[in-house]
Amino acid sequence: MEKYFLHNDINLICVTANSFPDGVLEAFKILKKKLPAAEERNLYGISYPGKNKEIVYKAAAEEAYKGEAVETVLDAFTVLKGTYLSISIPGFEKDSHSIGKAFETLISDPLIDPNGCCVEMYLKDNDVRCMVRLDPEKVHDENIALKLDTTFKELSELISPLDYKQINTIPFEGSWTAGQLARHLIKSNLGFVTLLNEQVEQTLRDQYKNVKEIEAIFLNFKIKFNSAESIMPENTDYKKEDLLNTLETIRIKLNQSVQSLDLSELCTTLEIPGMGYLTRSEAAYFAIYHTQRHIYQLKNIIKSLINK
Repeated sequence: MEKYFLHNDINLICVTANSFPDGVLEAFKILKKKLPAAEERNLYGISYPGKNKEIVYKAAAEEAYKGEAVETVLDAFTVLKGTYLSISIPGFEKDSHSIGKAFETLISDPLIDPNGCCVEMYLKDNDVRCMVRLDPEKVHDENIALKLDTTFKELSELISPLDYKQINTIPFEGSWTAGQLARHLIKSNLGFVTLLNEQVEQTLRDQYKNVKEIEAIFLNFKIKFNSAESIMPENTDYKKEDLLNTLETIRIKLNQSVQSLDLSELCTTLEIPGMGYLTRSEAAYFAIYHTQRHIYQLKNIIKSLINK
């Protein structure tokens, strides 16, 4: 088994099988008959217990656009984003029982979402990925890794299209350049890499106690903050490639830390005014929400540069 992260919900168009397992193939035949170019779409199989504990099975294909299922008068189903346990099966048709065996293993895990479903993600060359979503309440730390990954990828995707001039142009009075903003985030997040891996001590308090407050502070875009002197960006020109390479290194190091360390422990080398010492969980969320705040600012910078 391995972890598989879905960064976005997947909206599906479905045909419900009349029975399981006998009606599965017929359901896919109906789906392909009623849905244009179904073979060219990503196909899925969805199964879960019905009201009478019977297995409900849906043959499914990914929507080409939002709301397509309603227009086709077929069933709609959403595979929720999150962390999944998965088993990949190459050439599953060689063993008709391979998918069932995979799900027997997956649903035995105590961390799976009790309200979830079994998801078959069909890949090329008769390969299939069998997946079961983990309960987000039981895998909070996995969600930290997912949010870190998503946040840093969004940051890099915003910076990547900018040229040298755009990276180093002040878009409007009182603003940093895009390069300075990225440098500020590099300095602050390198600090969090260090904080997560330095001196800690155990605590009995809720390791997520301050997360909501941290989120409320940084994602309130009506409030302005002054940067600490230690993480102020230098007044110089920046090379995009250097910024992106360093941000990618930080992303990897932060993810390695949150997936390998005890996140309930207190980071005792830095005290936050009004909060005291943060747990590793809180420190990771501090890095996430601080970065998301500057992503919002970067979008405004880019919008101003484009409109010039």
